[in-house]
Amino acid sequence: MSDQGAAERFAALADPVRLATVEVLSRGPASAGELARHASVSPSVMSRHLRTLQVAGLVTDNRDPHDARRRVFTLRDDGLVAARAWMDQVQAQWNEQLAAFRTHVEATDDGRPAAARPPGGDTARLGEPSHRRSGR
Repeated sequence: MSDQGAAERFAALADPVRLATVEVLSRGPASAGELARHASVSPSVMSRHLRTLQVAGLVTDNRDPHDARRRVFTLRDDGLVAARAWMDQVQAQWNEQLAAFRTHVEATDDGRPAAARPPGGDTARLGEPSHRRSGR
C-alpha cells in the first residue's frame, strides 16, 4: 500500500462515526439507513461518511435485489488487508530499530559506550558517589 493509500484509509477511520460504521459492518452487511440509525446521524450525513469510506477502499455497496433503491454496504477485505499490511511493515521497521538499539546497549559493559567509561576499567554505575568508586 502506498503512503497515499495508507493516509487515505487512516484518515477515513479517524472519524468516530466512520470508525463505528466499520465496526458495525465487521459484523455483517447493513443498509445505509441501518447504519445511520446505529450512528444516530441523518441519512444524508451517513451517505457522506459512506462515500468517504468507499473512496478510501474500505467499504463497497450493492443494490438489494428486491429493492433497487436500497443499498447494502459491506467491508472490502482488500482495503483492510492493505491497511494491516502497512501497519505490519511499520511494526517490522520499529522492531528492527529496537533490536539494533538493544544490541548496541548490550555491547557495552554498563550501558555506556567505551569512550564514556572512566579510564582504568572502572565500571561504576552512573550516579554512584565517587568515594565509593575509589574505595574510601
